[in-house]
Amino acid sequence: MRIATRSYGGIFSSALYSFAFEHYSTHNLCVYFERVSI
Repeated sequence: MRIATRSYGGIFSSALYSFAFEHYSTHNLCVYFERVSI
């Protein structure tokens, strides 16, 4: 049971990290394009 919980925690944390990284990178791209267009 402990191993299953640990694996689920790892999957959840990795998914959360990838989602946060994706959001951050897309936000940076939007800011970059806004600065370039101005």
